[in-house]
Amino acid sequence: MTSVKLVETETIFYFRHEGDVANDEVENIELIGEVNHAYEKLLKSKEGNEDKFMERGMQTFNPMMKPLPGVRASTEIKQKIQTDKITFAEAGSQVSDYLLENINESSSENPTPLLSSPDRINEEDLTKSSGKVGSMMMSTASASMASSKSAVISTRNKAAKIEQEKNFKNILSSSQFSNSLKLVERVLSQNIHNAQVGTFRNSSALDIMGENWSLPNEVGFHTLWEYSCAETSGLVVNHVTWHPTDPDLIAVAYGFLDEEDQSRSRGLVACWTIANLEHPTRLFSFNSPVCKVSFAELQNYLAVGLYSGEISVINIKAKDSMLNTVDSQGKHMGPVWGLQWIKRERGGDEKQEVLVSAAGDGRVVQWTIRKGLEFLDLMKVKRSQPKTRKTREKKSSNTKISHFSPNTALAFSPKNDQTYLVGTEEGLIHRCSCAYNEQTLDTYKGHGGPIYSIEWHPTVDRLFASASEDWSIRIWDQKHENPLAILLTAGQRPVFDICWSPYAQTKLLSVNDRTLEIWDYSKSILDPISSTTLNSPSKSINFAPHSDSIFLGDSDGKVFVKKTVGIRSAEDAEKVFLELVQNTFKSQKDVSK
Repeated sequence: MTSVKLVETETIFYFRHEGDVANDEVENIELIGEVNHAYEKLLKSKEGNEDKFMERGMQTFNPMMKPLPGVRASTEIKQKIQTDKITFAEAGSQVSDYLLENINESSSENPTPLLSSPDRINEEDLTKSSGKVGSMMMSTASASMASSKSAVISTRNKAAKIEQEKNFKNILSSSQFSNSLKLVERVLSQNIHNAQVGTFRNSSALDIMGENWSLPNEVGFHTLWEYSCAETSGLVVNHVTWHPTDPDLIAVAYGFLDEEDQSRSRGLVACWTIANLEHPTRLFSFNSPVCKVSFAELQNYLAVGLYSGEISVINIKAKDSMLNTVDSQGKHMGPVWGLQWIKRERGGDEKQEVLVSAAGDGRVVQWTIRKGLEFLDLMKVKRSQPKTRKTREKKSSNTKISHFSPNTALAFSPKNDQTYLVGTEEGLIHRCSCAYNEQTLDTYKGHGGPIYSIEWHPTVDRLFASASEDWSIRIWDQKHENPLAILLTAGQRPVFDICWSPYAQTKLLSVNDRTLEIWDYSKSILDPISSTTLNSPSKSINFAPHSDSIFLGDSDGKVFVKKTVGIRSAEDAEKVFLELVQNTFKSQKDVSK
């Protein structure tokens, strides 16, 4: 027989929901009533105004906290507890200026709205106040801990930001980054100006869209591009020259002369390439206007002649390396208007280059680079003596400032590097030799003003042309003192620069202030075959090697590259030109008889 005994065990509660109805005997029954009344009023105001309210979920169940370790509690209490008790701790941190600045910035970006009146409290504020009372102590402790953590994080972020900026500056200042930028700049420039550069090189020209690009067939000049940048703006282009072995590299001499205040005068030399038409590869600044520049062929030297009489020699590969004549006893006392590198035999088959300069002090000086710049006077050009008695008496009554005539132009013979021509302020041209420094070989008279430019003929070695302030261009034979031809400009302005065309034996170009002209000696010596009006005054012109284009410098720091059309001659042009010169000599002899 089996007996069964039923005994009631202890009740286990898995969930217990406390009542949500307050008894009238509760101490805070009045506060609960006010809160309930405000909530009912808030619900009524919500009807029809859904745009002013947003649905948002929130936690309404606040579980009991677990007891601390070591504290005894009954099983019933442990079953009701589901979370750990939140502990409170005091923490302190140092506040730096950096943190205060961030707090001020955040407060300025999200300012706290101010109440217009202390009695103006809406229902939404009343509802939020009940939640704030229960969480005030938790927020205080959390804010203290958060401020401590934010201080550490802000310090780390500041150090990381400083390190990042330092790495960024190192990248920007590195040579690899600079070379990469230059390469990208050249690639972009070549893509944009592909058509113009192709036309300059006399090859197929395609624009950026891949279409054929061509110029009109009108005789004259057509602009391809211009060299200009912010550094050269407002300066006068005094001279343009090419590198003898790299025809894509050019050097441009810029200057600004303020005669009233010499301290404001400045000069600049820019090295441009056809590979990059946007910005020069080298820039060199000077305290005096730059008059002439010249590249050396055997070495990476660029000679610079200044208006102050100083000469500087720059190594273009190591741009910080520079020699000058500031402390030299042979320094020029006037503007350097002529500058040219000449090859000299050093012994055996070796050759070295020396620099020859002509300046406003009347001296022609040879400079040799050894430990510094060593000088040797090649010629001191004396002033011409008056021929008539009356003129001689008049000149003797006035005291001469100098016995030497200021030099304004220099040109070495392309066939004989021992012979050179010097143009003076008196309008005379002297043919000199490097072997004789006492007197000149010949003197060519005819110009009535200072000589601004002298150019030897590219193929006929005994002919040269000169440009002067007397509005004329004269063509000479070195064996005759009188000119073969006189070309008069129609504008009655000084002719600042001339250059022979390497593709047409009888044609030369001239620039006189705002006019660019093409002269053909075989057709007319009175009128040019083409005349172009320029937008700004220009003083420098030169033909580009390996291209029938010219480089024209103006008075606003721009160098224009213009394509010449219709000035090429036939293959037998040199023979025709020599026959023309011989006929001119015969006609002059017949007139003299």
